[in-house]
Amino acid sequence: MKKLMYVIPVFLLFVGCNNKEVEKLKLENQQLITETNSKDSIINDFFGSFDQIEGNLAEIKTKEGVISQNASQNNEIKQDARQRINDDIQVINDLMEKNKQAIASLKNKLKSSNMKIKKLEEMLARYEKQLQDKDVEIEQLKQQLLNLNFTVETLNASVDTLKRINKVKEDVISQKTDEMNTAYYAMGTEKELKENKVISKSGGFIGIGRNQKVQQDFNTEYFKKIDITKLNFITINAKKAKLLTSHPTSSYTLETMDKKVEKLVITNSKEFWKVSKYLVIVVD
Repeated sequence: MKKLMYVIPVFLLFVGCNNKEVEKLKLENQQLITETNSKDSIINDFFGSFDQIEGNLAEIKTKEGVISQNASQNNEIKQDARQRINDDIQVINDLMEKNKQAIASLKNKLKSSNMKIKKLEEMLARYEKQLQDKDVEIEQLKQQLLNLNFTVETLNASVDTLKRINKVKEDVISQKTDEMNTAYYAMGTEKELKENKVISKSGGFIGIGRNQKVQQDFNTEYFKKIDITKLNFITINAKKAKLLTSHPTSSYTLETMDKKVEKLVITNSKEFWKVSKYLVIVVD
């Protein structure tokens, strides 16, 4: 009985120690599985990126060949061919930038993973060398195009950069066009125009030889903004009407009906607005 009493504690101690070892082994096994999965994920990510880099390099090579062929034919490249070359160069710039970013990202991933995978390091180094060699080839190609009067800005621009540049240019052109096509007009009786600080009276006696003119500091808020490319006439419907501002008489007519001035018809928009982009109509 005494022997049994000694054996039981020893057995329990053995079982307890064995359970701890099992738990330790399970934990170590799980860590190995996690590390293996992480390593496999990184490797898969690397080879996916390598495939993309290879695809980009292949597309670059194809576009280089097309550009070289077009550029070597003669010195007089037609405008449509120049545009295609510019487009291809911009695509090449974009693809090269994407490859460089991909290489930099892969190097950071490998470094942060704390894994030493010689094969991946060698492949990264090889792709970096390929990109460096490709940079030299592309610069030689750009120099060839510069000799054919292509601009440096266009050759060095990426697709996104060129889109931004073109967008800015388009916005500026659009703004300038809007300004060129914008005019203003005000219409009212002499009293209304005076009260709204559009016109002033100067010279002569009241009612005799009065000279009306537009004030330099006139009230712009009283004027209506218009697009001169879309406005062909202005409805008046008054007994009398006259233009206070300067506009060539050959560029407009005042149409009447039933002894009333029905409307102002602009027959030549360019000439009408050439002298002034402001129109003041005095009506009775």
